[in-house]
Amino acid sequence: MPPSPNIEELLGQLNEQQREAVLHHGSPLLILAGAGSGKTRVLTSKLVHSLSAHGVLAHEILAMTFSNKAAEEMAKRIDQYLPEVSRGIWMGTFHSIGARILRRHAGELGYGSHFTILDEQDQLQLVRRLLRERGIAESSLQPQTLQGAINRAKNEAVLPEDFVLSDGDDARLPELYTSYQQLLQINNCLDFGDLLVQPLRLFATCPELLTTYRDRFRAFFIDEYQDTNHAQYLLLETLAKGRTLLTVVGDDDQSIYGWRGADVQNILSFPTSFPGTTILKLERNYRSTRHILTAATRVVERIAQRYPKQLYSEREEGQDVRVQRLRDELEEARFVVRDLRDLHQRQGVPRGELAVFYRTNAQSRVFEEELLRNGIPYRIVGGKKFFERMEIKDLLAYLKVLVNPHDDGGLTRIINTPSRGIGTVTLEQLGRLAGQRGVSMFTALSGVATGDLQFPGKSGKLLEFHALLSELRHLYEHEPKRTLLNRLLERTAYLDYLVGSFGLEGESRVDNVREFLNSFNGFFEQHPAMELHDYLETVALFSEGNDQRLSGDEVVLMTVHCSKGLEFDTVYLVGMEEGLFPHARSRTAEQQEEERRLCYVGMTRARQRLCLTFCATRRFQGGVRPAFPSSFVREVQPRPTLPTRSSIPQPPAAFSTAMRHASDDEIPNEYRVGMKVVHPVFGTGDLKNVEGNGHSLRLTVYFVGFGLKKLSPHVMPLGIVN
Repeated sequence: MPPSPNIEELLGQLNEQQREAVLHHGSPLLILAGAGSGKTRVLTSKLVHSLSAHGVLAHEILAMTFSNKAAEEMAKRIDQYLPEVSRGIWMGTFHSIGARILRRHAGELGYGSHFTILDEQDQLQLVRRLLRERGIAESSLQPQTLQGAINRAKNEAVLPEDFVLSDGDDARLPELYTSYQQLLQINNCLDFGDLLVQPLRLFATCPELLTTYRDRFRAFFIDEYQDTNHAQYLLLETLAKGRTLLTVVGDDDQSIYGWRGADVQNILSFPTSFPGTTILKLERNYRSTRHILTAATRVVERIAQRYPKQLYSEREEGQDVRVQRLRDELEEARFVVRDLRDLHQRQGVPRGELAVFYRTNAQSRVFEEELLRNGIPYRIVGGKKFFERMEIKDLLAYLKVLVNPHDDGGLTRIINTPSRGIGTVTLEQLGRLAGQRGVSMFTALSGVATGDLQFPGKSGKLLEFHALLSELRHLYEHEPKRTLLNRLLERTAYLDYLVGSFGLEGESRVDNVREFLNSFNGFFEQHPAMELHDYLETVALFSEGNDQRLSGDEVVLMTVHCSKGLEFDTVYLVGMEEGLFPHARSRTAEQQEEERRLCYVGMTRARQRLCLTFCATRRFQGGVRPAFPSSFVREVQPRPTLPTRSSIPQPPAAFSTAMRHASDDEIPNEYRVGMKVVHPVFGTGDLKNVEGNGHSLRLTVYFVGFGLKKLSPHVMPLGIVN
């Protein structure tokens, strides 16, 4: 029995609102945790309190987070009070919990327990293969379109038999979705969406298993609830229905992943979904100065449907939020780099505490060039992840095929890597043979090797590969795990292949393989009882959410989406212009509101200093176009202090702005049919029609290359060409 924690000591570390949340008992609890309000501490403390004060046992707890980093942090904090107890808790991301359930019961759904989990790249390759086998040209149906439709369906917990076409959908999608799932099952593979959908299917088809899990779990703790999609909501609702020991923590103001299926309505409607819910708010911010909080609140409080919160900070007011107008993106980069260099050199701010956020990845280029020009080290967060690199994917494919030889994607990747003289034609013939028999490519290959199947072409090279694969599988079954990868590298001569095929770059790839060896061997040193499929599952789930671990003395560059969960002394939020942030693709009211929440997230990452920058002109598709301050800028500082006209060059005289504040009661109608206007995204166009006035003013404009667009100038201001 673990020692009881000192509850008074634990509660003494909490403020009044946090303490109330931890002590709450008797009904489902929704904790609305504002930015920087200590939600992880509260959720962990409440879990520990449930263990010690309410007789809940560790194995009766299900705790679900949105990143591996968050799960690790929670486990460490629990173990500070109750050593080793976290090991008994079912804790992890929604996807890892789903995978854990499926490993135990995959047979009930027709899968083997050693199924392979496909990442996005693997999934896309499988989709491409499906289209090829159906004779569907990519020009007719893009693989990404089919992949996106399948992923959206699974986010909504829609199985192939329930798929309903929306307006504009390709009529072939339902049948292709069905075929895709059949191909997954033949290959004994699951994609990420399946890790949520298949447990729901399992519980629907095996009600006795659902009863077993409902009886097992008494207490539920869910982090970042605002980022759940419909399938995740259903998984929680299915397991926790009727439970009072249910605590979810989240902030509707930080729901920024609608583009990948998250539904902010899950948190907004939580009291309806779980009757008797108590709502408590954490409003004391421990991160940012008062000026930063005030500015961020001005942006997010305009959202129509949200839980009202009044964040406050007991820290000093701090510096005013700076709003800087620059001539163009080159001058913007020079200004930001000069400013952060001065902060580092004159005020001693570590480079790792200086961050530049932008809305789109393409904006990073000018900042990278300027940092390089000034000899300032930097890192880009959100670039290609280690486990997504070619050489690592190759080795993972080998390991996946050893565990699950029916993984056609893995087999296709390794069959001629390194080159074995197995060409595309031979591979296609093997694929057709497997398709005709309704089996995996490995099963077809084994049939050729035993003589049970007649191969239509030359099979010599295939038989050599089958022999190699048999040898490698023998190593897998008999070789110690800590030496398996070394033996695989030796037998395939993979390192020689890298050096011989990629020249100088090959050495860098070899270094990556050596680092992969460290990862592989280190895993089994720490977990000697684990099997190879456990390692592969850990790698597959590793990149969920924002698991960034930042260190070092380098300036940090990232998109605003990547900044979630991080914080810095100083943040530069650049490119604050209409059409860029908020983005031009955000056309609906819901998308515009998500842009507001995204801006709020970016602003509240700053502890001491926050600077917003925008430009008078910006290069777009090879030309220079006028740019207009984001509505967010105007809300943060309705009358921002701007540089003098002499210090910052102005936009070309050919343009005058018709911009007005979004909060103006009336927008003067300066527009006339026949005049030329300029849009930040569509460029120069001819004004064809004007209707309405004030906030109901609508302009119909013809833009070359884009056609007729109906625009609201109070949402996206238009320049007038003089």
